[in-house]
Amino acid sequence: MLDFYESTIAKIVIDNIIVGKRLRNNFSQIKIDNLAESIEKIGLLNPITINKNKTLIAGYHRLEACKKLGWIEIPCVITTINNPLLLKLLEIDENLIRYELHFIERGQHLKERKKIYEELNPETKLGADFKIYPRDSNGHIIKPREVSTTLLVKSFVEDTAEKVGVSESTIKQEIQIAENIIPEVQEFIQKKEISKTDALKIARMPKEDQIKIKETIESGKADNKYIENVYAKVKKEKKPRKIVELPKDKYDIIYADPAWKYEGGTDSSRIIENQYPTMDTEDICKIEVPSAKDAILFLWVTSPKLEEGLQVVNMWGFEYKTSMVWVKDHIGMGYYARGRHEFLLIATKGSPGVPEPADRPDSVIEAPRTEHSKKPEIVYDLIEKMYPNRKYLELFARNKREKWQSWGDEV
Repeated sequence: MLDFYESTIAKIVIDNIIVGKRLRNNFSQIKIDNLAESIEKIGLLNPITINKNKTLIAGYHRLEACKKLGWIEIPCVITTINNPLLLKLLEIDENLIRYELHFIERGQHLKERKKIYEELNPETKLGADFKIYPRDSNGHIIKPREVSTTLLVKSFVEDTAEKVGVSESTIKQEIQIAENIIPEVQEFIQKKEISKTDALKIARMPKEDQIKIKETIESGKADNKYIENVYAKVKKEKKPRKIVELPKDKYDIIYADPAWKYEGGTDSSRIIENQYPTMDTEDICKIEVPSAKDAILFLWVTSPKLEEGLQVVNMWGFEYKTSMVWVKDHIGMGYYARGRHEFLLIATKGSPGVPEPADRPDSVIEAPRTEHSKKPEIVYDLIEKMYPNRKYLELFARNKREKWQSWGDEV
């Protein structure tokens, strides 16, 4: 960890070492006792790390073990790093590398590491996998084959995988758990020994349903062995879809994510009705979309619903033109192929025009999956860039958004 910074090794009086607030609070007395026994037999193999002010950076368990043995002094690596963000990064990496952390704890460490890394490298905030290429004097990106690898700023995920020695997919999953699951449910998951696979499922649920799952298991109404079944039980209490009147105005940008109803499948984890109320394709087709004479439609559809999606396009008075595809960060379910993508169909009505060449996005959107059925937030930005200063309407919306009219029973 200290290869790129000057450091010295010296023996420091233990009582002079300052132990400040630690990122990891669940220290193990058993680990301290075991370490003390090992150090007594073979000595301290790895010195602790402190800064020039003698504040502990890494090695709390080793410090406590040596205190237990009655040591007066302890070997220390004294780093010359002054940047508090880099010092915190050292502590995080030490914990991630040296200790067997629960995936909840790892996720919390990774979340904090991401925050620090992006503060140190603000250009990487464009995305966890985004890699920054240098530009020439005219501001043009230098092509990757012309760039020395030493000039590139590594993405957070790439840098962390290299430093900590875990896969990039593990990092993405555990950050998703840390970012999307509320703290009290994270604590509950750890206490009840709920698996990481099930924790990822909980991470994709709305916050209120995370609480309901916790309460349902704690009340004894269900156990934690099959989270899908617990979720099905919770969602049985859902309210029926309420009728919401469509806007009276006309809109030239229509963005829709219909609540498609899927037939077949008896496994509760694969029944969409367990997630939210759905609609038959026939009823979706009957919606009188308040589109202008010249309009663009952006319609989300999964592979099994592609044919019905095109039917909806036609029934709403639009003509299919092209599509974009959302590639997710992990694989889903499927009867023939396990899905990892969804289509965003683009269709026109009348003569709405085409975006300026500079405003035409990549047809592939790579973004992590979050809550069930929730689409990437970046799509709003892409649409607004393709067609700026238009009248925007979102159908089947979950939240309100500035500059947009939102229609749906979840708003």
